Amino acid sequence: MSQIDYSQTQITRIITHHIGNKINQGIVQYSDECSMVDELETHHFLRRYFLGNLKTYGFQKFYHGTDLELNEVYSMIKTLIEEPEKYIPISRSLAQLLYDCSDHPKIKEGEFSLVEFESILLDGEEFDAIGLFKSESISPFIQMIKNEVENQYSFDHDFGFDLSSLDKACLILKTNQTEGFKVLAFDQTNKNQDAKFWLDQFLRLEPLDDDYNNTASFLKATKNFVTENLSDNHWFSKTDQLDVMEKTMDYFKTRDNFEKRDFAEVVLQSPELIEEFEAYDNSLSNRSKYKDQFEISDQAVKRQSGIYKSVLKLDKNFHIYIHGNRKMIEKGVDEDGKKFYKIFYEEEH
Repeated sequence: MSQIDYSQTQITRIITHHIGNKINQGIVQYSDECSMVDELETHHFLRRYFLGNLKTYGFQKFYHGTDLELNEVYSMIKTLIEEPEKYIPISRSLAQLLYDCSDHPKIKEGEFSLVEFESILLDGEEFDAIGLFKSESISPFIQMIKNEVENQYSFDHDFGFDLSSLDKACLILKTNQTEGFKVLAFDQTNKNQDAKFWLDQFLRLEPLDDDYNNTASFLKATKNFVTENLSDNHWFSKTDQLDVMEKTMDYFKTRDNFEKRDFAEVVLQSPELIEEFEAYDNSLSNRSKYKDQFEISDQAVKRQSGIYKSVLKLDKNFHIYIHGNRKMIEKGVDEDGKKFYKIFYEEEH
């Protein structure tokens, strides 16, 4: 896994604009000048706020279906690197583009910041970077003010952004420019909503072709194949589905390298299942694809293991967790037509 170090990173320029919600008649409020951050401790907290929640895995890049230059964020960042004197007008263009993408009623208004960084270390190599951030979640906080003359405290409150709750981030390392840069990004507030505008509409990113993303993409695809494509298949039971997921996770936890043909023989086994998986694999979009061979990323396996829990849900009455041999559970139907599972075991713990 890549190692990233922000301890020597400096913020060299920052400008912030307010972005309203276009659907809710919000507006863009532009700043005329860059912000001044002279106080050393404030600089430290700002760096922590912008960079502290970015993980060192899942690198992405900008993409476009026909021509990378047509990705507007990519094109503007490229221009900014080539013509740094255009910092303020480009920040306004990015703010306007973000506003134009804010066309869903669930999107919150907030503050959009364009930030330039120096001296980010990635695997021992130093890079400069450009960051795009949106802050939406304002929190109240209490101030305790000591009056030394009266020897008492007074209380006041204000509103601001918690250091650990940045909503949206995109860090663009100044490397791999012709391929779409090397990007770390997240959206904390719209993970399971329709308003996934930050990653999909505004930035338009796709995973880098690396071991982490190949591993994560294959595990996600296999999970979807089992739970969605096979869920209505009359010859493939729920316990069969759980068995495939259990074998898939065991395959990735016990091997260093993945090879698709080997996976099919070891995990899928039956010709019918292999054929269905091949059809599903061929239907995936390019953004969801993975290589037929890659080195397995332990970090990706660890992060995906949570979605591979083998749970058999029976109505609203029972959840059965299956962690091993599927042959120890047997399905049947009684004389009245009620379904049942028979569970075998050797000892009780």
